[in-house]
Amino acid sequence: MKKIKTFIILAIIMVGSVLSVDGHAEIRKEFSDLKLSTNFVNLIAFGDLNISLEQKVRGKESLLVGIHSNSDSETIKTTGMNGGYIGYRVYPTIVSSSSDLSGGFVQLTFGLNKFKQYDGLTKSVEFWIGKSTYIGTNLGVELGVGVGRQYEDDSKPMGLAGLNLVYSL
Repeated sequence: MKKIKTFIILAIIMVGSVLSVDGHAEIRKEFSDLKLSTNFVNLIAFGDLNISLEQKVRGKESLLVGIHSNSDSETIKTTGMNGGYIGYRVYPTIVSSSSDLSGGFVQLTFGLNKFKQYDGLTKSVEFWIGKSTYIGTNLGVELGVGVGRQYEDDSKPMGLAGLNLVYSL
């Protein structure tokens, strides 16, 4: 099942990166103001299908929204069955001189996750630092590390890692 999810996401992103809406190739030299991404660490390691959308709001700041779903009975103990988040990302101009959504970043997100079929939602908060790099043909990669916490009984902060494949819309 994990391999099928991975293949479907890769196929959609690759086809979309070559063709624009009117079917002609559209080459950019930097990210647009809207990015779509998936975290390959979670997808490969946990089977967690996840999609994030990043929209530039001003300068080098953006709003993030994301959703995820995981049907693996073992790995949902870490990721949850499904959930979503909203967050804010800043690309400090000290680190990057470009005006697009690339370079080093810091981000803070707040989420809700469902861990068991009949239980309620669990709140979470995550803080990330990372780097977003445009590699061409509307594609990019992001590397990040962070710390997060689920707010439920006996929860402790945990280290996070991300390797995102990014498509510039």
